Amino acid sequence: MITRKQIARVHLMFWTVMLSIICLEIIPEFGETAVDVIVSTFISYIGSFVLFFYFGYFSIKQEHLTKSIIPVIVVRLTILLAATIPVSVLYVIFFRPDVLAWQFEKISRALGIYYLSFVQFNFLYAAGGGILKAAILWYADVIKSKESEKRAAATELALLKSQINPDFLFGTLTGIEELLKADRAKAIIGIENLAEIMSYMLYETRAECVNLSDEINCIRHLLKLKELNRPSGSFNLRITGDTDKVKIAPLVLLPFLEDALNNCGQNNDGGTVEIKAGEMYTEVNVKCPCGYKPPESSAGLKRILELQYGSNYEISCMSESGSVRSILRLKKNCV
Repeated sequence: MITRKQIARVHLMFWTVMLSIICLEIIPEFGETAVDVIVSTFISYIGSFVLFFYFGYFSIKQEHLTKSIIPVIVVRLTILLAATIPVSVLYVIFFRPDVLAWQFEKISRALGIYYLSFVQFNFLYAAGGGILKAAILWYADVIKSKESEKRAAATELALLKSQINPDFLFGTLTGIEELLKADRAKAIIGIENLAEIMSYMLYETRAECVNLSDEINCIRHLLKLKELNRPSGSFNLRITGDTDKVKIAPLVLLPFLEDALNNCGQNNDGGTVEIKAGEMYTEVNVKCPCGYKPPESSAGLKRILELQYGSNYEISCMSESGSVRSILRLKKNCV
């Protein structure tokens, strides 16, 4: 949204430039023309320019940007031509009274010259005022449109994030319910790790960016949940780079790992999760020892990545020697 202070700054810059130009134009007149004539001419021209500039400025409305503006231009031009007549006459009466002592033909010629001079500059200033107003309105529309798009994207992103929680929560609670019948100690460990993950989701992910180290702490709890039905240490987590200096969009890695680790199934030895933190990128590499066909990433995950990283990400999944490898590469750090 353009503020009044910003609009006032634009007007101030415009008139500073224009007044400087006018002053430069009248400097050569000093020494050849009486000072009082120069000053009176300067004042009259400035008054006329300001009047017609804001006449053009306030003539342009928001609706003129979407409708035909030709009728508006014709009407405003007619008013400008008519209004310049009294301006020229008043200029002669108050600032060039010597002209009135001339013969009628000379007076008419002088009035015509002044009229054409005023029309020329008044038209330029009226057009300048109209163009400036149209530019401000157009820019305000662009900003408003971008703000609406940003709000819509934020709303959609929040909805997508909220959709992650129920699926993850349902699957985890189902697994914990089964453990309560077989191994209550493991069930308690599962509940504790689930509580840490949910706390992170609820309270630590409201910012646009989070430290990669915080996201990794959440991933550690996720891997412990995945190991509830496997031997301890089934998932190997490798981290390279300084994760404290890297920021990423929150809740990006978690759904990716959920997709990737779910492909490992329940009847194998787990897998390897490798996270590389670089100055210009973050990469997550998940390798699961199984022979499944590489799955497609979920549409929800892809949409989250698009909203938060645009085209600055790569996601791929491939089979290699009896295993499935899923890779997520974020090409820029969150700022």
